[in-house]
Amino acid sequence: MPAISKALALEIAAQPLPSTEERIDRALLEMGKPPEALEGPKGLPDGRYQENMDKQSMFQAATCCGINLAEMRWLLDELLAAGLIRNTSSESQTPRYMLTFEGLHRLKTGGEALVSNNAFVAMWFDKEVWMAFERGIKPAIKNAGFEPLRIDRVHHVGKIDDEIVAQIRRSRFMVCDLTSSLLDDPDAESGMTPVARGGVYYEAGFAHGLGKKVIWTCRRDVVEHIHFDLRQYNCILWERGKEEELQEDLNTRIRAVIV
Repeated sequence: MPAISKALALEIAAQPLPSTEERIDRALLEMGKPPEALEGPKGLPDGRYQENMDKQSMFQAATCCGINLAEMRWLLDELLAAGLIRNTSSESQTPRYMLTFEGLHRLKTGGEALVSNNAFVAMWFDKEVWMAFERGIKPAIKNAGFEPLRIDRVHHVGKIDDEIVAQIRRSRFMVCDLTSSLLDDPDAESGMTPVARGGVYYEAGFAHGLGKKVIWTCRRDVVEHIHFDLRQYNCILWERGKEEELQEDLNTRIRAVIV
């Protein structure tokens, strides 16, 4: 067994708890696909779990419910109310919770967000726009009461495309920065050739198809290179060295269009 240092323990303790959405998905994964079922919850009079209840203990740990039996009951009640699980036992028996078709669909596709506090950020991951995210987009989203989510900062072990689709589904809205790189091109009329970020356009199109609100931003010096189909949208323009203005404008836009 590796030793757990004091520094590591403090680092773990400082980690934020998973969001409600993450706990929901962990609960569904731990419950297992039908005909597997979770029996319970049971507990001692003081609310602690019985030591021999392996399935419940794993469920408890996976969903970060601590040792509070009432919290586990709350999570199961919310999953029932959302139609993600059902009780397969009679009233005289201990409840047995099993996934529904909706629960299975959520596991397979990522599901739609029940109540999401995340804002998916689609943008070029390069030092050219690093300050725009750190001083503009990220604080603007946080100050509006949401959590910015960039796929390059999400820990996962699956296919990146699947993770992108799942995270967009679970997000409340998207901030899409259309800033592209420019390459010297003596044959071009402007002397430069834009290199559009195909992944950014894909992610924005997927969110748009889901009916999610997309808030557009772009660096002013490359806005003329935005694809024709997107020029009709009201885009927040920003400049290098003035990222704080981007923060203010984006924060105002989020508060205006996200209910």
